[in-house]
Amino acid sequence: MRIYTTLETFRPDFSSPLFLALGNFDGLHIGHQNILRRALQEAALSKGRLAVLTFQRHPQQILQTQKPVPRLLTSPFHKLWLLKESKADICFFLPFTTEFSRLEPEAFIEKILIQRLKIHKVYMGYSARFGHHRKGDVNLMREASKRFGFGFEEIPPVKIQNEFVSSSKIREFVSAGRLEEARSFLGRPYSILGKVIKGGGQGARLGYPTANLEAVEYVLPPQGVYPAEARLFSLSAGPQNEAGEIFRGGPAGSWYRGVLNYGFRPTFKAAAEPQLEIHLLDFHGDLYGKDLEVSFHPRFREEKRFETAEGLKAQIAEDIAAAKRYFSISQVSPLQKTAKESGGAFLFLK
Repeated sequence: MRIYTTLETFRPDFSSPLFLALGNFDGLHIGHQNILRRALQEAALSKGRLAVLTFQRHPQQILQTQKPVPRLLTSPFHKLWLLKESKADICFFLPFTTEFSRLEPEAFIEKILIQRLKIHKVYMGYSARFGHHRKGDVNLMREASKRFGFGFEEIPPVKIQNEFVSSSKIREFVSAGRLEEARSFLGRPYSILGKVIKGGGQGARLGYPTANLEAVEYVLPPQGVYPAEARLFSLSAGPQNEAGEIFRGGPAGSWYRGVLNYGFRPTFKAAAEPQLEIHLLDFHGDLYGKDLEVSFHPRFREEKRFETAEGLKAQIAEDIAAAKRYFSISQVSPLQKTAKESGGAFLFLK
């Protein structure tokens, strides 16, 4: 997949028309996947390219019209990886600026989609909005497609148990610890991608070293102890030129099972902010400074304070035993099952 962080370097190729999916795509849930799947089908039939136009940051993080600003389901690089796995050929991965936000919907269509990108067809979800004050919607895009002569298709919503699938609903599920419902909306277990940072070293002193993850922008479940899986990730990309930069990011190893604690670590000197740390089973090595994808599974228990380090150590041993029982229910890990159930749309196989 080629990435363009500016439209100035893109050169249209009329022999390979663009079938463009337009949206923020935070989480890349099953509704988003429907949009991409439909665009990919038609691009393949016409020997065209599946292109995605999305933003590096959530627009509300720039405009701050909502208080508090919504946290992310996927970091910028995580979103790029998921788009690559969805077989997108091109991603216009644009910075969302105040200046860009003032662009009227009609000007966005004419100056960017038509004059700059020369799009063949546009695909949008039913609730997508664009342009100044979010005035652009599917009705405006449909009218413009007739006026300017490009294709347009509105992708209908997906409903699960009478709930419309949306990024905001998934944020609610994750924040409430309803991870199985979040998984059904995402089409995969909820996971985050962050850098391993230095911690206090208490886990190592207890005999259970942990990787502390930087995850300040993510939606996170309630504090407590979780069975989890993690794998190393590479976030490399080449330099950008007229052909764009090639995204080469992806998994750099197998999934490891483990136990994750998210909280203030109250047994020791309590942290000022909740910390996320994971102890990986059967892993030996230095993870500091590396990028790790961590997948959450339903919570075991709440975080609690122990009177002694020995009491905490005994509880960690119990948590590890519980995690091993959780993962041994089936010989196939939850992540492997998800990939098989989804037809391999996302490559979560070990």
